[in-house]
Amino acid sequence: EIQDDIKHHLVDTHSPTEEYNAAIFATEAHGAIKDIISRGKLPVVVGGTGFYIEWLLYGRPDAPPPTAAAAEKASKEVEGFRGNWEEAFKRIEEVDPVSSKELPRNNWYRLKRLLEVYYTGGKPLSDYHRPNGKGMGQDEFQSFVHNACRYDYRCYFLSRPRRDLFRA
Repeated sequence: EIQDDIKHHLVDTHSPTEEYNAAIFATEAHGAIKDIISRGKLPVVVGGTGFYIEWLLYGRPDAPPPTAAAAEKASKEVEGFRGNWEEAFKRIEEVDPVSSKELPRNNWYRLKRLLEVYYTGGKPLSDYHRPNGKGMGQDEFQSFVHNACRYDYRCYFLSRPRRDLFRA
């Protein structure tokens, strides 16, 4: 009933069986934001993950989307680990030692994506430009946000301890 009073965007727009990712979200959200602003209204983005919000605010990394062959090769390799995270993690440390440090334990989706990027472009994800401001000092980050961000924004967060979010 609250949706009767306040127009909502990007709610129930895709079937749970459809592929949906940060690139699709960012594209659709940009369109909704432009529409809202054109009507003189203030867009409010609610929910989502930090990853999706990064792509919305700063743009997508310049890593290539996976080719069908790279996706198949990565899938077969992940299947070959048969759930053995330690072996899979060793492989990622070989392929992309930088990104392996940020890979949460048992995140098979991200592990597969790291392999897809490697097999598609021949280099690790960490070698591609990622416009998210990570690893910058406060002054450098403020300058980055001022120059790179697509919107003037404010963020408010509800959070839980990371260990609670990533329990295996």
